[in-house]
Amino acid sequence: MGERLFRSQRICSSTEFAKFRSCDAFWLNSELFTLKILDAGQDISRLGVIVSKKVGNAVVRNRIRRVVREIFRKNLQKRGKSYDYLVIAKQPIRQANYEKIESELLNGATKIYEQMSKSCSLSDENLRYP
Repeated sequence: MGERLFRSQRICSSTEFAKFRSCDAFWLNSELFTLKILDAGQDISRLGVIVSKKVGNAVVRNRIRRVVREIFRKNLQKRGKSYDYLVIAKQPIRQANYEKIESELLNGATKIYEQMSKSCSLSDENLRYP
């Protein structure tokens, strides 16, 4: 019990996915996937996963979704601040095992968090009010 992602923790609608295109999302390209992170502005972190048919058949695509959701549930969801995550799978993820996907996803998220903190601190210093 309690080891699943509820609907409120998932990005489902096309308008929610469109936010990643329209807003200034922080992103990282990796060998296995593209990871995009936005400030959620809510109390909970949410996850969206895109796996195209080019990656594999339905069994392969669903396995990738399950693995990414599990990594999110165990690791990324427990961050102090809430973020919206979008993972876009690439072709090589099909041959990767759980440990490789987990390490790349966590390393990518850590790099993006560092990029976000640098960006926020620089923009705060540049804001001056008369």
